[in-house]
Amino acid sequence: SCRAKLDAAEQRERETSGLRLREHNTEMRRSMEYSDQLDTLRAQLAETRNAMEVGQRDLREACEAKTAAEEKLAEVEQEAREAKKLHDSDMQAMEARVEAK
Repeated sequence: SCRAKLDAAEQRERETSGLRLREHNTEMRRSMEYSDQLDTLRAQLAETRNAMEVGQRDLREACEAKTAAEEKLAEVEQEAREAKKLHDSDMQAMEARVEAK
């Protein structure tokens, strides 16, 4: 009877130890999964940051190009106004000559 109790106690200890080992393994697996998920999220964050930096650079370049184009347009418009004034002045002079004849 004493031997049976001892055997039963040892069996319970093995079962409890096995249960604790399974729980520990489960926790370790879960921890590894969380670690993998964290690595994935870090990689995604790095990609997002890189994309944002590229986007910001592209936006900056586009704004600089827009400003340069606006400045060039202003120059061309000014030249067109000056050319029109010169043309109008030439036309008036020509009309005056025609009327004088």
